[in-house]
Amino acid sequence: MSKEKSIVKKALEFCYSFTESHADLFVFHNYKFVNESISVCKEIARAEDIEKEDYEMGLVALILNDMGIVNAENKEIDNATLINDFVSANEFSEKEKKQIEYYIDFFRTNKIPQNQAEEALRDGKDIHLGMPDALERLSLLRIELEKVKNKTYSDLQWDEFCKQYFITHSFYTRYATRQYGAVRSKNYFELEKRIDKLQADLNKERKYSEKSGSEEILSDKESEDLFKIAFRNYLNLVALADRKAGLLIQVNSIIASVIIAFFVRQSESLGADVLINQEEGVNIFVIPIAMILLVAAITILCGILASKPLERAYKREVNKMNSGKEHFFFGSFDRLDPDFKHVTWEKYSADISQLFRGDKKSVFDELIKESFQVRKVLSKKFGYLDIAYKVFFGGLVICILSFLIIFIIKS
Repeated sequence: MSKEKSIVKKALEFCYSFTESHADLFVFHNYKFVNESISVCKEIARAEDIEKEDYEMGLVALILNDMGIVNAENKEIDNATLINDFVSANEFSEKEKKQIEYYIDFFRTNKIPQNQAEEALRDGKDIHLGMPDALERLSLLRIELEKVKNKTYSDLQWDEFCKQYFITHSFYTRYATRQYGAVRSKNYFELEKRIDKLQADLNKERKYSEKSGSEEILSDKESEDLFKIAFRNYLNLVALADRKAGLLIQVNSIIASVIIAFFVRQSESLGADVLINQEEGVNIFVIPIAMILLVAAITILCGILASKPLERAYKREVNKMNSGKEHFFFGSFDRLDPDFKHVTWEKYSADISQLFRGDKKSVFDELIKESFQVRKVLSKKFGYLDIAYKVFFGGLVICILSFLIIFIIKS
């Protein structure tokens, strides 16, 4: 068994024993993290043709460096105490002890590597930055630091801290740069995106706080988006109401046409007996037939009212709000201003230019007026549709029941 293997193995076993007994505290600097760093160090050293003897004590120092807490009051988790315990329990020469001290200081102070061995050790220690789940791992580091330091980081503070760590911990070896550099760069850019978003949100909150104290108000962009969504929904509802009205008119027109055609054909073939029977008087089947025709007529009337132009009522609303002047148009055909065909381009251009030269409040006021007018139209349309559907379904049920009752009585 080689010396490197025995020493590094003992250090890993010591680390495993410690991290397992404090797994609730050290969620980032755990055995998995340390073991991965050691494995990558060896991988880089082999790729860079570095002798084992050149980085042996560096591996031991890397393991011991991340154990516990520096200057902890609790000696069980104090880093210096743990290092002394491990060194005392193993036979190290003075030279090896000095090497371990040197490398621990090298890791903590983030010194620039002076040779290939130090470059490999540095890259191995920071290899987590080049892993696909680096940002998720760093969130574990945040949890760990908040526990051990009893400190709370905001999202922006933590991301800024991580960004600074990325900047000050680069890959030095060609192998690490080639194998892990692309992923590291991707993680860094993702981190910058997070920071930009958090800073934008923070600036927005500060701006709103300055404007309205503790109250939160919508930005102009948010207000515009809400208007877009509202008007799109309004126009979809107007189109839906028109389609439903058209469907009711079509269905009831077919029903009425079929019944009238059937009745006329029967009248021609049977004569007046289809209406009046000499023995029984008026044919009782005439009553449900008349009811169906009446229901169809009322439904068609309501459908027509739901889809007909409402320009008179609309014009009265416009006159109340803005003296007959409408700058925008967001409605369906039934809201078209009948007088707009007489407006010249010069007048319309002048009105729109004057509106947009004013403040944003004036523009939003116009949009609010449009919203009010569209909702007025929708209220009328769906009011008529509600009546039409109730009459259609209620009348249809009553007519079918009437036919059944008469049929039973006649039989």
